Amino acid sequence: AGKHKTPMVDYLWDLRTTARKQEEQRRQKETEKALAHRAMEATSAQMKGKSPSESFTQITYPFSTDSLFREKYINPWGTIRVGRIVEDLDALAGTIAFRHSKHSSEVNEECILVTASIDRIIL
Repeated sequence: AGKHKTPMVDYLWDLRTTARKQEEQRRQKETEKALAHRAMEATSAQMKGKSPSESFTQITYPFSTDSLFREKYINPWGTIRVGRIVEDLDALAGTIAFRHSKHSSEVNEECILVTASIDRIIL
């Protein structure tokens, strides 16, 4: 893995970093008038809220096709390291919360993300 414990956590953090960079680049190109207009739209969107489907995220572990990836998640007894999966779920929850709280005219640099829900885990 890169700077985190698992490749999936690296991947999820890279998604957030890329999203932030893209948002910052977009904002730099807009005029002050467009920013004011988008701020009004964002306020309106916040009041309406979002449905869960608007921030839906799905990840797939390539255990059957990537032996190096699989090794990061297998313990010495040949079974899944559930703690690694839970660690990834924590990072995934942060990614989903980031997407769900993001509005088109905001940068979420000061956004505080809390809580998540898991419907099921299929191993």
